[in-house]
Amino acid sequence: MDAEGPGGASSSDRDSSAAEQPVVVSWVACGSSHSLALLSSDIALSWGRGEDGQLGHGDADERKEPEAIYGLLNEGVTSVHSGAEYSLACCRQRKEVFSWGWGDFGRLGHGDARDVFIPRAIPGLSGKSVRDVACGDTHTLVSTFDGELWGFGRNQNGQLGLGHIDDAFAPQCVTDLKIEPTVSPALQQSIQNVIPGVG
Repeated sequence: MDAEGPGGASSSDRDSSAAEQPVVVSWVACGSSHSLALLSSDIALSWGRGEDGQLGHGDADERKEPEAIYGLLNEGVTSVHSGAEYSLACCRQRKEVFSWGWGDFGRLGHGDARDVFIPRAIPGLSGKSVRDVACGDTHTLVSTFDGELWGFGRNQNGQLGLGHIDDAFAPQCVTDLKIEPTVSPALQQSIQNVIPGVG
């Protein structure tokens, strides 16, 4: 017989209640042949085609159902994003943006064109308070709460907004464009102090 605690519920009742808690998905993203999801518990999942490392599991195998990306555990993931055969995640723990997958044209932002099979922080965005991320097939734009706009990846049509058509293998700031911050830096810091992870 299970012993009952002060509240009168047995341990088996509590276990049953915990098991019935729904899984809450807070964010989703779709690449050309893979998918990402973020749970409310900050666990990032991926599934689908994995040939170019876009799933972040350290191999090139496909996954037919969602699987946790262990390289992002304990990083405090706040959002996940995907382009064609590559993925990104914003993480509050160290103010980092991670990327992995197909590295052609510099779309991962690591300074080269190599494929990456486990999530790896983008050095050029380290410490940035990221506001939003948008991915095309082969390029990415990142905005910050400081009003900066950064771009990297393929740029054959000038899609990065850098004033030239050279690919960017590491994040470059779009100097002619300044995004109006949504809040003042002082208020943003206050929000971060009250609600960890915001910004």
